[in-house]
Amino acid sequence: MQASASKDKRRGAPASKEERPAAAEDPEYENITLTFKHRDQSKGRDKLPKNSGPVQRGQPSALAPVPGWLYRAVLSLYILLALIFLFCIILSAIILVKNSEMSRELLELKTELNNISSAVRVCQEELRVGQGSLLKAIQATQQSIGAEHKVVSGYSSKLDSIVKDTSYIKSKVNTISQNLENPRPPPPPAPSSA
Repeated sequence: MQASASKDKRRGAPASKEERPAAAEDPEYENITLTFKHRDQSKGRDKLPKNSGPVQRGQPSALAPVPGWLYRAVLSLYILLALIFLFCIILSAIILVKNSEMSRELLELKTELNNISSAVRVCQEELRVGQGSLLKAIQATQQSIGAEHKVVSGYSSKLDSIVKDTSYIKSKVNTISQNLENPRPPPPPAPSSA
C-alpha cells in the first residue's frame, strides 16, 4: 500500500485523504504537484543544450541523432581498453614467470653459498689444526736446537782446549826441532875425582 502511494506521489497524483498530511489544511502548505504539471519536461529542459530549438509542448524532447563516428570512436576505445587489459595480464604473467625463475636462481645461489661457507669453515679448521701442529713442531725444533747448541758449545770449549794444547805441543815441537838443528856444544867434562 505504501509502495503504491509513494509511486503516486512521484507521479504527481494527488494523495488520498487518508495519506494527506495534517498540514494540508494549513494555509502555508503548498501543493507541489500543482506547481509542476509535467516534472519530466521540466527536468528535460534543464539538460538540453542552449542552442537547441524550441521544444513542442506535449511531446517529450527528442534527442539529436548520434553520429556514426562516435560509435566507432567508443568502440575503438573499448578495443584499446581490452588490449591494454590483455597487455597487463600478459605482462603480469611474464613478471610471475621471471619472479619464479629469479627465486629458483636465488635458492640455488643460497645453497651454493652454504656449500662454500661450509667448505671455508672446514678449511679454516684444517688451517687452525695445521697451524697448531706447525707451532708445536717449531717449538720442538727450537728446543732441539737449544739442546744441540749446548752440545756444540760444549764441543767448542773442548775444541778450544784442544787448539790450545795443539799450539802448546806445536811450540814444544818447534823448540825441539830447533834444538836438534843447532846442536849445543857438549858440556865440559866434569872433573873426575879419582
